[in-house]
Amino acid sequence: TDGMSSVGGLDVLIDWVGKRGKAYSDEAQKWGVPKPKGMLLLGMPGCGKTLVGRAVGNAWGVPVLTMEMGSMMNKYVGESEGRMREALKTASAIAPCVLFIDEVDKGVSSGESGDSGTSSRMLQNLLTWMNDDDSGVFVIMTANDPRNLPQELTRAGRLDARWYVGFPNAEEREQILMIHLKKARVDSDVYETSSIEELVEKMNGFSGSEIEQCVKNAMYDCFDDGPRPVGKADLLFAAHGVYPMSAELGERLKAVEKWAKKNARMASTPSSVSRSRRRAV
Repeated sequence: TDGMSSVGGLDVLIDWVGKRGKAYSDEAQKWGVPKPKGMLLLGMPGCGKTLVGRAVGNAWGVPVLTMEMGSMMNKYVGESEGRMREALKTASAIAPCVLFIDEVDKGVSSGESGDSGTSSRMLQNLLTWMNDDDSGVFVIMTANDPRNLPQELTRAGRLDARWYVGFPNAEEREQILMIHLKKARVDSDVYETSSIEELVEKMNGFSGSEIEQCVKNAMYDCFDDGPRPVGKADLLFAAHGVYPMSAELGERLKAVEKWAKKNARMASTPSSVSRSRRRAV
């Protein structure tokens, strides 16, 4: 049920998605605008890749189908490939739609899989379908670590763009926090400018899902203690109990970010540019 309004930040990606959605209109098709093929969303867990995948379909008014790579695998020879072909056939029949393939890096990779070639054959089935299908299926793939993905899967022509969805900057953390506060119907001193700024600073390095969990934890505590309204102190206390994933990832995060800067587009406007735009306005 979430549309793009439920996505905090990622302004560059959201603008791109809006333009691609217009290509499905009758006017665009008469004008000869090609239907978009899909995109790859890269980044660490909890930063909004899955949320974006679901939101795109709702924003465009088309169904979202989810393919779980793990559930495709079967111990019997040929079964996994058969499941893949059947799933892709279903997507084509339902088109226009969004086909959301979560954590594709766990199902196909450029490394040795040790599965007697099943992953390679599944990859070939997927590549052939992506090359030939013109039904209007928009493929959204996500990957936590893109460095092992085969180049033939992500090259231009099969997908329209590769996006890196990183940990939110200060402006994006504020947007995400406001979204979840409103969802939780929080009505208290939290909305004061000084309170928001303090909370955003306390949540530095948090992912979107970690910010959401802070709001939920504060609600549990306040309901148990009264119930009473959620205040700034409650959210600060909840945030204090979170050790952000960004701190745990360390060198792995740095390696993925380095790869993304050379091989993908950034889903968010850099925070320094955002501040400059706000000052200009």
